[in-house]
Amino acid sequence: MRIIDRFTQEHQQFVGELDRLKAHVDAGGDVASAIAAARALATPLLKHAENEEALLFPDLIERLGHTSSPVTVLQEEHVIIHGQVDRLTAEPTAADFAKVFAAFDRILREHIVKEEEIVFPMSASLLGDARLQEMDQEITAAV
Repeated sequence: MRIIDRFTQEHQQFVGELDRLKAHVDAGGDVASAIAAARALATPLLKHAENEEALLFPDLIERLGHTSSPVTVLQEEHVIIHGQVDRLTAEPTAADFAKVFAAFDRILREHIVKEEEIVFPMSASLLGDARLQEMDQEITAAV
């Protein structure tokens, strides 16, 4: 398996969890269960971002450079997403949770689209299947 295939599978799981959480928030569900759902999403989501930044992004930056690359944008979004996760899991009020979640939901979905439609195809082209498979083996070995 290539690392980008693993990341795509993880994205699908995150979108499913976002859909469930959004339905709960939109229906006016209680904030305690929304916070619990956000916490359940947080751990794998933050690990996913960590894996992207440790394994995939360095090779892309080496080929594309640091300045004005799609990777730079994704790294900046990871910082924003991480901050939003911190706010969602820190016992916010229902109104604060709904407000932060709306922004989090939007940026995470847009972020996933950027990765799926731009960065992953570019990764396949620039890095090749063999390198992407090596990266995936590194994740598997680390578990």
